[in-house]
Amino acid sequence: VEDAAVVAPSLLDAGITAARQRSRPIGLRFGLQLSSFGGGPPAIAAGVEGIAGAAESAGFSSLWVMDHFRQIPQVGREWDDMLEATSTLAFLAAVTERATLGTLVASVVNRHPALLGKTFASLDVLSGGRAVSPSGPGEATDQRTRCCASTKAMCISSCFWSISSRVAEVKRRSL
Repeated sequence: VEDAAVVAPSLLDAGITAARQRSRPIGLRFGLQLSSFGGGPPAIAAGVEGIAGAAESAGFSSLWVMDHFRQIPQVGREWDDMLEATSTLAFLAAVTERATLGTLVASVVNRHPALLGKTFASLDVLSGGRAVSPSGPGEATDQRTRCCASTKAMCISSCFWSISSRVAEVKRRSL
């Protein structure tokens, strides 16, 4: 039986590791998830804009939102305000300058993959290349639904990564 190397031997010596970090620093980037939208409808936009601005000023490199119809129990009550993910990202694109923008996972079960692909491709263009679109089956519980939706989404979404060169290809696919 061989010993498992949990940490590479080159990283075990603190002095060597510190010297390497000084000469070739490894940077960390931090993102902020906006998961609750309190204050009621009149205050939500100002609150989101304030948090986004403060996050960029503090050095956060990305802003993330959930793609849920209602609030999840880990964050709040199900009837608490929950904004639609892509609309919120479009708003964030307008009120920020540098942060990467994305959903934690965009549900391909809740939206047609062609609409989801087009939405994120447009957001990417309008935000200056700052959109990230991690997609998955979301909260679907039926394994067949999850698998079929994910496969269809991968086929269709890939057509939108280059809007101008792929329009004809999208038209040929069964949507």
